[in-house]
Amino acid sequence: MGSSEAQQKAKEMIEELVSDSNSQNASGGPGRGTFGDEKSDSSQPVTFTVENGLVGRIIGKGGAKIRELEESTGARIKVNKGDYQGEVVLMGSSEAQQKAKEMIEELVSDSNSQNASGGPGRGTYGDEKSDSSQPVTFTVENGLVGRIIGKGGAKIRELEESTGARIKINKGDYEGEVVLLGSSEAQQKAKEMIEELVSDSNSQNGPGRGGHFGGGYRGGGNGGGYRGGGNEVGYRGKEDGGETTSSCWSAAELKNSTVVPTLFVMDWKNLRDNKEKFQELKWKDVPPLKKNFYTVAESVSILSAEEVIEWRKENNNIFVDDLLEGGEKRPFPNPCRTFLEAFKPFPEIMENIDRVGFEKPTPIQV
Repeated sequence: MGSSEAQQKAKEMIEELVSDSNSQNASGGPGRGTFGDEKSDSSQPVTFTVENGLVGRIIGKGGAKIRELEESTGARIKVNKGDYQGEVVLMGSSEAQQKAKEMIEELVSDSNSQNASGGPGRGTYGDEKSDSSQPVTFTVENGLVGRIIGKGGAKIRELEESTGARIKINKGDYEGEVVLLGSSEAQQKAKEMIEELVSDSNSQNGPGRGGHFGGGYRGGGNGGGYRGGGNEVGYRGKEDGGETTSSCWSAAELKNSTVVPTLFVMDWKNLRDNKEKFQELKWKDVPPLKKNFYTVAESVSILSAEEVIEWRKENNNIFVDDLLEGGEKRPFPNPCRTFLEAFKPFPEIMENIDRVGFEKPTPIQV
């Protein structure tokens, strides 16, 4: 906005400012701030994913690490953090992209090695290893997801390190989805360890809460599941066709729990038709309320109309009238010329008025 000369001058100053900033960031090497398209010898962008927990390690404090990677490789690096994984985009020449990818993989691998104490880490890129089988998926109750993940992700890392499988958990509204990636052996081992972990949790919570995973954690078949039937006793299941005896509730209590109570229906028509009656019942035991506490003093009641008009004229020329249109005018009380005329029946009020030194009511008070 502004004149053409002002706009042009502002544009030149901003371009000069950004150019200086790019020179400082580059320190002689390739900088972070390029404008328009990348260099003409750039290849197609290379994209891969990392865990969100590793994004900060790639960026570094205040962006220091990502600038170091760009300066060392000549590639342009962008990192977009998603809900569960971060997307890394490499731009530049093929050589620069390859070098940047290798350095990032080494950086993240060092991080995983520290977390895993020598075992397989959590951070893989893009697709899983070439010897991976199809993902194995099953569900668990949401209440058991935290037990699988562990405090700060410690348990899920332990499971991955012990089995060599990649474990992902997506928490839904009612159930969590567990996805196992890796070789068939790793997937099977991870599945068995998770089943054992959840089974131990169910044993601690009480008998009959959890079955096996065969048909999913809610499943039937031989698993019995939390809601299922089968040969094993589920918390609500059957045992060989008969009622289960593992419940802590008696048969009568269980039967009563299935009885739907009769709902009370409000008769709104009756309430509306008998509104006045119910109002009367509501207030019948309440003592009567006294709203008018004003008692006209004798000296005020004997004032004539002429005296009232004269007094109002002498006190700011007060004019009093009823603004009601039509009908008979409503009478106005005569003015109280002193506080005593208004509050003589209330000595405690007069005591406060005298204490603060009020001598005469204002025109609006009378």
